[in-house]
Amino acid sequence: GGFLAFLVSLLLLGVWLRHWAPPMLAILAAVMQVLTVPPAVKAWTATMPTMVHQLTEPGRLTYWTVALEMIKAHPIIGVGVNSFAKAYPTYEQAFGQFPDIGPYAHNQYLHLAAECGLLGLAVFLGVLVCLFMALRRRLSQRTVAPFEAAVAAGLGAGLVAYLINGLVESSLFYSRGAPVFWLLVGLLMATDAVGRRSATA
Repeated sequence: GGFLAFLVSLLLLGVWLRHWAPPMLAILAAVMQVLTVPPAVKAWTATMPTMVHQLTEPGRLTYWTVALEMIKAHPIIGVGVNSFAKAYPTYEQAFGQFPDIGPYAHNQYLHLAAECGLLGLAVFLGVLVCLFMALRRRLSQRTVAPFEAAVAAGLGAGLVAYLINGLVESSLFYSRGAPVFWLLVGLLMATDAVGRRSATA
């Protein structure tokens, strides 16, 4: 998840900056990754029946299914903040594969919807809409405020990487991961505010 996020963010950064260096770095990183895969990882992937299992690990598929069951049972406001791990055994009983789990669903969107319901997920998506609107404003004015546009492109690429990684990790719910998201949010919105102030000065 992290490596895919890294590659996609570099490709987008190249598009937004209109520069060839980030995509070339992404291609180089992908080649190096293929050439330097450790034997232990190759042996592990050989034991996985499908590519889906390789990308998600067997446990994550069950965690996601259990999260969906929580959402179905409590679609509006969820099972409660910080209650995923507590509610997990109740909803996992029908599957019986992974009775024990840490406090995370390994997908921040399913985790958020399970704990805070579709209402909480909608609020989060609203935040993302505001962020990408701010990014679009900065990129559309790259000729007027090129520095702010470049900074916004970098922050936007970081945000995209974070969101992609969130497909396989509950990054928003890690004490080490959540501050990264909110730091990107604050910096991107601040960059947009500076850019708008410069445009009207």
